[in-house]
Parts: sequence; C-alpha cells; structure tokens
Amino acid sequence: MIEAAGDVAEGKSFGHFIVPAVQGGAGTSINMNINEIIANTALIKTGSKPGEYEKIDPTEHANIYQSTNDVIPTALTVAAMFLLQSSRVM
Repeated sequence: MIEAAGDVAEGKSFGHFIVPAVQGGAGTSINMNINEIIANTALIKTGSKPGEYEKIDPTEHANIYQSTNDVIPTALTVAAMFLLQSSRVM
C-alpha cells in the first residue's frame, strides 16, 4: 500500500483519475477514486488483478474508513504547504 500510494503521489497513475479535481459535491467521488487507484495499484504490485477487493479493499485498506470531510481538507492543506515550501526553494 505504501509503495502504491507513493506511485500515485509521483503521478504514475494520473490517467486513472476519472473524476475532475474541481467538481461539485463534498469530495466523496474523488476520495473514492483515489482509494480505488491506490488499492488497484497495490493489487497489481502483489500479482493480483485490479478489482480483487477481497484481498485489498479501497475503503478498508486505502481509506481506512476515514471521513471525506477530514481527508479532502487535509490533503488540500498538505498540498498547499508543499507548494509554498517548493516556491521558497526556487
């Protein structure tokens, strides 16, 4: 899971994001989209097929039952902090 999440963070799965980053709603659809991408990437890395969620589940193992209301604001804050830090280095 850690390696799969790292791959996603590096942009290796960008083409699998089917939900627009800026979309209406509370962010549940994009949160679940990334959980599915991480879970499926981890499944492939372990020699399983995407969608074999009985082995690695997007909600249970990738999201760890976290609330979208916590995940999305935290992710945006971390991304903003990273961008601010990066701009200071340049």
